[in-house]
Amino acid sequence: VLVAITLLLFVFASKIAFAQESGAPNNLPIESNSKLNITGFRKYAIQPNVIPIEKDNGENENLKNDVAGIVKNTPMAAMIDSISDQDRTVAAFIVGIAMKESKFGVYSPKMGGRDCYNYWGFKGGGKTTAGGYSCFATPEDAVSAVGKKIEKMVAKGVHTPAQAISWKCGSSCAGHGAANVQQRISDVAINFHKINSKKNS
Repeated sequence: VLVAITLLLFVFASKIAFAQESGAPNNLPIESNSKLNITGFRKYAIQPNVIPIEKDNGENENLKNDVAGIVKNTPMAAMIDSISDQDRTVAAFIVGIAMKESKFGVYSPKMGGRDCYNYWGFKGGGKTTAGGYSCFATPEDAVSAVGKKIEKMVAKGVHTPAQAISWKCGSSCAGHGAANVQQRISDVAINFHKINSKKNS
């Protein structure tokens, strides 16, 4: 019994001496006055390695070349870079509709003798001409506004010139004449298919 009591006293004394030592247990640094979790150690958030995803410049260049091959030497040539930043289907509609509406900008709204860069007959608010057509400050602004509207159309399932006839007719083509409607679809399709047929190729 005496031996057991002696051993217990020895263990107790060792714990007191160990607790009074300055230095952290297991050589793990613990900041003084820091917020600790229940085990006495700071929780550190592990930051994941973020690897940036590079843009596919190959498709961008291919689309740029396809658009340039159609609109070069026209007023719309100033929009080649902006158009090639769009999704290929959206770009195909931008080019296809512009050919039908303005012959790539040859016939388009003006304001004070200045080009409004509206080659699609777009009426989307903002600064407008007397006829109600939007007048854009730059070619980039024009492509951005028209591209967003076409993006919404594509998101709703519009993937062909026939489905996009609402651009001209609105909610109904009644009164436009079947022959005129078909001619418009065919005219838009000429350049739409030249660009969009190469999608994912």
